[in-house]
Formats: sequence, C-alpha cells, structure tokens
Amino acid sequence: IDRIASLTREHWGLGMGPINDVILAVEKNGFIVARNSLTEYGLDACSQWKSNRPYIFLGSSTGSASRLRFDVAHELGHLLLHSHLSPQDLAEKSVMDRAEKEANRFASAFLLPLETFTQEVMCTSLNHFIHLKSRWKVSIAAMLYRCSDLGLLSDNQVLYLRKQLSRMGRKVE
Repeated sequence: IDRIASLTREHWGLGMGPINDVILAVEKNGFIVARNSLTEYGLDACSQWKSNRPYIFLGSSTGSASRLRFDVAHELGHLLLHSHLSPQDLAEKSVMDRAEKEANRFASAFLLPLETFTQEVMCTSLNHFIHLKSRWKVSIAAMLYRCSDLGLLSDNQVLYLRKQLSRMGRKVE
C-alpha cells in the first residue's frame, strides 16, 4: 500500500514533501470532487467509479482542513485499491473492515511518505508534532497513527502523546 501511494505521488509529480492542495491534486488527475450532505448516511465521505470516472463525495459537515485532506486521501485509496470489490463484497463486515484499514494506510502513506516524513520525526514532544502539523497539514492524531504503523514510536510513546493531546483539548487539532 505504501508503494502504491508513493507511485501515485511520483506519477502525479507531487514529490515527497507536503501536498499543498490535495483536492486540486486529485482533480488535476481526473477525479471529480464534490461536497454534499452525507449525514443521513452516517458518512464523512464516499467515492465510486461511474462510467470510468472516479468521484469523491465529501460530507458538508467535515470539520477541519486536516480532516478534509485525510478524507480525500482515504477515498483516493478506496478508488485505487478497491475498485474490484462489489457491493456484495463490501456488505461483508470482514471485507469492509479490511478495506477501511487499507484506505487509512494509503491515506497515511500518501500524505506522510515514509521517505521524508520519518526523517522529520525527531522526538516525542507534543510541540514538535504541532510544528509538524503546520508543515504537513495533517492532524496530530493521523501523524501518531502513521508513526505507530511504521514503528517509529512505541505504544507507550503514542499513548503518552495521545493523553497530552486529549488534555490540551481540540484547540491543538
């Protein structure tokens, strides 16, 4: 999944640094992105291929810009990784759970590439992650998920940072 994310960035000429405008990047590459109310379906975002065209629908209630960026990357992951799955496949909880994990992994790898992001994680200070958030435009929670996934931080370090984040409240995110 990391390799597919890296190849997508390479093919789109995005480099390996922060992506300034994720929506513009996907739109420049033929994806249609639209906003609509998805609250009645309990969704933040969804996507589908229709007539060989990829569509990403974002819920109008999506909060922060960093959350929106992750949602777009997550749906991009579904479109690239799961187009072979049928609605019947996705009706199976185990298949859907696996697809969600894979889309999260893709979004993390797409927004925070192994080659560059990992070189910038130098300590477990919350202030350091606040600085990284302003640079990478990705939530601290998503960065902690990526660090945990890559084994950059131990479970105890991630828990410590999540507790600090919780103590500081939503204002940090």
